[in-house]
Amino acid sequence: MAEMAEEDVMGIFLVISFVLVAGLFIAAIVTLFFKEGLIEVAPMRAVVCKNLWDGIPFALNKGMHQIIPGVHKKIREVTLENEPSDSQKCDVITGDGVGIGIDYVIYTQKVVNPVKVVTEIDYEKRRGLITDRIKAYFQDQATKYSTEDFIAKEGLKIKIKKDLLNDVENDVNQSLVDGVENQWGIRVEIQVQNIKLPQKLEEVVEEAATAEKEGERIRVKAEKAGVPPWLMAIGDMIYDVVRATKGGNK
Repeated sequence: MAEMAEEDVMGIFLVISFVLVAGLFIAAIVTLFFKEGLIEVAPMRAVVCKNLWDGIPFALNKGMHQIIPGVHKKIREVTLENEPSDSQKCDVITGDGVGIGIDYVIYTQKVVNPVKVVTEIDYEKRRGLITDRIKAYFQDQATKYSTEDFIAKEGLKIKIKKDLLNDVENDVNQSLVDGVENQWGIRVEIQVQNIKLPQKLEEVVEEAATAEKEGERIRVKAEKAGVPPWLMAIGDMIYDVVRATKGGNK
């Protein structure tokens, strides 16, 4: 009886030991399994994962998250911070075939839909892709206008019409909503700083403005003198020649 009791105790001990070892092994496997699927997402970041069973991607925002290894797969971490840029220049062609330069800044560029920015484009190339879209939208706008539409004369100087700058800026920003934010999940807003005309064109316009002002001066002078403007212009030319001759003889 004593031997049988001792064997029973030994058997129970072995069973308990086996259960404990098996339990510890299973616990270690479960812990390792879930630890591998534990994801911590920092503030202003997002992690895009994919369900391997149905292929549907999803995003994890800041905090601790548990995914299931073998069912879910981490694809990429993205930043949610604003990424503005310094002043940039875009060269486009107007509706009448004149090349102009547009100076602008990107003051808003941030991911608002992490899933789209990862699945619709190459995330690493987002800056270049956005720049290409902006240039295309500026070109679309430039084609609507002739060079003259951009010009406002102030005396002998020319300036770019501010209201037209605002129109171009608003239209490009709307195109960025439709073609970048809605499609790629990145909110982009630009501000047009200036539109630069070709130097030769500015000189021609300023010369025309000078001639226009001189013509107005001669017309007023002729009216006061009671003679035709063309005659007054000839008289002024003769006076200038004589004055220049006398100056050269001194």
